[in-house]
Amino acid sequence: MGANIKKVVHYDKILKNLFNISNRLTIYAINALFKKDFKEDTKIEQLNREYKRIDDTTAIVDTILSIETNQQKTKYHIEFQTINDRTIIIRMIDYGFRIAIDEIDYNDIETDQEITVEFPSQIIIFLKKNQTIPDELKLIIKLPYTGQNIKYIVPTFKIWEHDPDYYKKQKLYIMLPLQIINLSQELENIQNRKLSQAEKTKLLKKYRNKIKQVIDSIIKEVKEAYAKDELIIEECNKLLLELTTLAEELFSHEIKEIKQEVIEMAKMIIDPAVYERGL
Repeated sequence: MGANIKKVVHYDKILKNLFNISNRLTIYAINALFKKDFKEDTKIEQLNREYKRIDDTTAIVDTILSIETNQQKTKYHIEFQTINDRTIIIRMIDYGFRIAIDEIDYNDIETDQEITVEFPSQIIIFLKKNQTIPDELKLIIKLPYTGQNIKYIVPTFKIWEHDPDYYKKQKLYIMLPLQIINLSQELENIQNRKLSQAEKTKLLKKYRNKIKQVIDSIIKEVKEAYAKDELIIEECNKLLLELTTLAEELFSHEIKEIKQEVIEMAKMIIDPAVYERGL
């Protein structure tokens, strides 16, 4: 019966929280994902995620940020995907266009004025392992009057392709909790295999230990960053809160006490009183 319970994992909420931990951690992420070199005190703003279409329906993007340098603003749009949905490139064009025209003041457009719209820089972060996902998603737009063929390209970022050293070097701390996502697929595979209860119990124990090892390694990464003054205590608390939430939503059906175990592991590193306040 337990194997048939549908898990509800609130990826959207967790990812939104991760990208709202602090401005400097978000800047680190933008630098790593888009190969930029913004200073950590660069002005950054979380923009409205909802955009009205012409038919009055609403398009909701995952994360849209505005970064201001030299009095110029540039927009960065991030989408998160769990499956290899090849039609997402069409949605990315739709989202990009909505974002591009969002701040146009139609009352200021003069007669015969040539209008220029600037699309945001975009990237798709894939959360679940799938070897068929390309490094870039592409789509050709054929324009009838100019005869131009425009190639629309959106790069992808696959979290399972990068080890902890990469995240540490790039200061991608807000991505650390996401390393446990692909362990959930291994647990689902165990549940779906035709095994005796004794065999399943043995394998579940093995993967329980594996999950705890990965979580422990993430917590140690947070500890090292804190010791080097690369993270402040509030950032640590928020990272560990999202790690705890994600672990509970992914694994609580198989490991009933996973939330408490993560909290206990975190307490061994961070002052329990401070951690409790962070939660």
